[in-house]
Amino acid sequence: LNTANQNAAARAAREAERAKKQQQKQMDALAASHDKKGNQARSVFNKAVEYGAMSSLVYGFVSEYKNAIDVMSRFERQMVEVTRVMDPLSDAQELLTESAKKMAVQYGVSVVEVAKGMAVFAQQGKDATQVIQLTEASLLAANTTTLNAAQATEALTAAIRQFNLTDADAKRIIDSWLEVES
Repeated sequence: LNTANQNAAARAAREAERAKKQQQKQMDALAASHDKKGNQARSVFNKAVEYGAMSSLVYGFVSEYKNAIDVMSRFERQMVEVTRVMDPLSDAQELLTESAKKMAVQYGVSVVEVAKGMAVFAQQGKDATQVIQLTEASLLAANTTTLNAAQATEALTAAIRQFNLTDADAKRIIDSWLEVES
């Protein structure tokens, strides 16, 4: 999330700088035609552009901060859903949360999407280890096939049930899908 905030801030700064340069060129042209009054106008206009650029930066930071809070909130709600359907005596919430964060980074998807996939497998009565294994397999399928994360989760579940396979066969199923797609 910090990288996303930094990227957004950098984008906002570049846009503000570009806008300032464009306005500066326009003011230079105006100033050349209106000597003293042009210099005064340029000074006033430069201040206005600087204030505009700063407000864009502040708005960008605030917007990205709100977005980060929203993602964290949705992730936590989704993880509550995952643990709600699992064995209440299990101490798996921390393991699942950390695994979800790692998988999100590893596979380049939102932690919320990872948690949604985990919820599907948890609702099937799987334990934490199986949930992590199957979620990772569905994310692998999403990255290597034309399916998105939700579709891969549903397709993997359907394949395991339809062909009466075990959870350990998940990666073999994905290999089969890849062979068919090739």
